Amino acid sequence: MVSAALVSTLVGLAASNIGIIPYEAPAYSIVMEFLLPLTIPLLLFRADLRNVIKSTGTLLLAFLLASVATIVGTLVAFLLVPMRSLGADNWKIAAALLGSYIGGSVNYIAISEALGVSPSVLAAGVAADNVICAVYFIVLFALASKIPPEASKSTKDSEMETESEDSSKLPVLQTGIALATSFLICKAGTYLANLTGIQGGSLPGITAIVVILATVLPRQFGNLAPAGDAIALILMQVFFAAVGASGSIWNVINTAPGIFMFALVQVTVHLVVALGLGKLFGLDLKLLLLASNANIGGPTTACGMATAKGWWSLVVPAILAGIFGVAIATFLGIGFGIMGRLNGVSVLPNYISQWPLLCISETFSYLAPSGQAMAVVLSSDAVVFHGTVVGACGNIWSVICTAPSIFMFSLLSILRCSSCSDPWIGQAIFSLNLKLLLIASNSNVGGPTTVSGTATAK
Repeated sequence: MVSAALVSTLVGLAASNIGIIPYEAPAYSIVMEFLLPLTIPLLLFRADLRNVIKSTGTLLLAFLLASVATIVGTLVAFLLVPMRSLGADNWKIAAALLGSYIGGSVNYIAISEALGVSPSVLAAGVAADNVICAVYFIVLFALASKIPPEASKSTKDSEMETESEDSSKLPVLQTGIALATSFLICKAGTYLANLTGIQGGSLPGITAIVVILATVLPRQFGNLAPAGDAIALILMQVFFAAVGASGSIWNVINTAPGIFMFALVQVTVHLVVALGLGKLFGLDLKLLLLASNANIGGPTTACGMATAKGWWSLVVPAILAGIFGVAIATFLGIGFGIMGRLNGVSVLPNYISQWPLLCISETFSYLAPSGQAMAVVLSSDAVVFHGTVVGACGNIWSVICTAPSIFMFSLLSILRCSSCSDPWIGQAIFSLNLKLLLIASNSNVGGPTTVSGTATAK
């Protein structure tokens, strides 16, 4: 079964990347800043803590295991994709992404500001994160496609649903009251966040207010729950479409392929380790996927996934687990960054980073310019040898076809090396390709003898 959230994300991602809609627009900011907070109270009108406490414990364990998986994924990604082209920003952006994939985008910004990430790298990281999140949510919904929705939310919910089945349409008054209540709660939560000066405190404040009210007045807020659920489901589809639309694949490829590859390895290892640890501890796949969503996307996306899949008993626990991640992620990310700064380019302790197995990426990075240059020479030598030797034996057509192929190969490599992330590799390829261009031209004009003479003389 394909969920509506998955379709919304796919449509938004496809529409923005083929040019139908822009991947940056003020409307997306409105969705994130206003519509998204408005959905939280609408989804939490059933949040009676007496029922929530019974189901949060196991999900919190899954969330902690997924957080450990994020840390492991960050270490592995930094070893495989050290992002040296970013200079001193490599470990900073790694720390920011670690915080983002434990808490959310609020932690990404907070860690980046605390560690002093340059604005260009910060923007490139946001672009990469948007694409990664959009793709990752698609993967999570695909993995959860065979998990059925819950049969019933609770005994009280079933009673309220039975009462509301008499009418096929939601009462206008009930819908209006639900929207007005949600708006007032959002204003109160935002006011408290501004009053306390806590960055990103609006969502925790809104959640705290609505949970307290729903616990103290369960019947009154329970009556508003059917209308709140219906409106929230619609708004969440707008949110998932905006998440997909903001993921510009081409922008990531052009500006920060290293950051994109780092984040891709990071979340891939996160998912594998999280599922492995969950299986080891005997946790349900539904809890693991929801905990992973809370890690990568934060409490709002976890809430959206639980709602979209019909896991009603996990809506509030998902938000609470996500908020816990927001609370701890900044400290973990800054600690990771401080460890990276103390150890230079490595985020591991010195005595560990010197292990031969962990030095493989470092060693191969130093060999990369020579290795890529050697590959260019060997591949081109093979083409030249084939063309000149066969041509000398009488097959003129091979010579005619081979020399232009060397020319085009060299020209394309020169164009490609202009965007190479490593300046040493780019310089090595560029200098070699100039030589190949001359050899290809000489082979067309003078044949194999002049080619040999030119190469020897130079």
